[in-house]
Amino acid sequence: MRPTFTGPLDVLRRSAEARDTIQVVTTAMQMAQFDPGIMDNIDGDEALRVVQSAGRSPQRIFRRKDEVEGLRGARAQAQQAQAGLAAIATAGKVAKDAVPAAVQARDSGLLDSLQAMMQGGQGGAAAGGAAGAPAAAQGAMPAGAANGGA
Repeated sequence: MRPTFTGPLDVLRRSAEARDTIQVVTTAMQMAQFDPGIMDNIDGDEALRVVQSAGRSPQRIFRRKDEVEGLRGARAQAQQAQAGLAAIATAGKVAKDAVPAAVQARDSGLLDSLQAMMQGGQGGAAAGGAAGAPAAAQGAMPAGAANGGA
């Protein structure tokens, strides 16, 4: 049990507090158009409680804390499911677009050319790379330097 003050001065104090709370939240919402992170500073639930306590709205219109948490949990799960469905749809579209492109590349001979180039590049790098380096280094030397200066 908590005491509830209902005197005229207390009602006036709570009214001013609610007005100031609304003003701060409104200002934060306007600033959030430029920097959405601003709203991280505002506890919306507490702001609503401040405004509610200043007025004469009945407590019964508000849900219990556990009900609110349950609703928010269900909403979060629904958003995760929606994100998963969106990812699946995107992957399906990518696969659908990739299959015709792969078929076209195969039919045009592009895949065979790429495969031959990959095999030729790997073989040339392993065999010709080691043997080719000294030859290139000798080719860069002056003719007399290769024979010991003679």
